[in-house]
Amino acid sequence: MAALSGIDPQLYESAQLDGAGRLRQAVSISLPSLVPMIFILFLLQVAALMQESWEQIFNLYNANVYQVADVFETLIYRAGIQHARFGYTTAIGMFQNVAGLIILLIVNGIIRRSADYGDYALW
Repeated sequence: MAALSGIDPQLYESAQLDGAGRLRQAVSISLPSLVPMIFILFLLQVAALMQESWEQIFNLYNANVYQVADVFETLIYRAGIQHARFGYTTAIGMFQNVAGLIILLIVNGIIRRSADYGDYALW
């Protein structure tokens, strides 16, 4: 809503005078004005991609479902807390962070190369 309220109302008025309907105004004015916000939110979601919500899995977690229900966080919990394999859990956490960084860099490069919107990439 904040991004939509930042759009100049004169753009909508001039489009209405030119005969543009509501759909045409949304496609030609609102959507292009929201693209920077869409890119930023997309980057934030990609950054959180490797971080699962492990609480729900952990609540239903038992020895019967270890084969099919393991995510990084439950594996780290089981190996680190229950079996005291701290080096192994550190390696798993490092892999998770490096994989997330690589995915984030790829998506950031795609956004940087997209037409006219490269200024919104992180670096």
